[in-house]
Amino acid sequence: MFIVIEIHGGAEYATIVTDQDGNNLVFDNYSEAETEAKDCQVGIVIELQNSLKLVKTAQNPERPLRASIYSSTTSEHTLPKH
Repeated sequence: MFIVIEIHGGAEYATIVTDQDGNNLVFDNYSEAETEAKDCQVGIVIELQNSLKLVKTAQNPERPLRASIYSSTTSEHTLPKH
């Protein structure tokens, strides 16, 4: 599962992208989340994982969290460097 975070204005203003009723948008696949992130000014696709996997990821740098950042100012995305 994936969510999109909008960080326009800086990380202190980060919000999860929601539907018209204010519910968090949750995507079953990366492609759908990526499409939504491209509609944001600065959108980040975040893959949700269970807490055990997150703990393992924090302890194992070879298995980083998957995220992509989209910026409306460049129309490109950047992947975090591992």
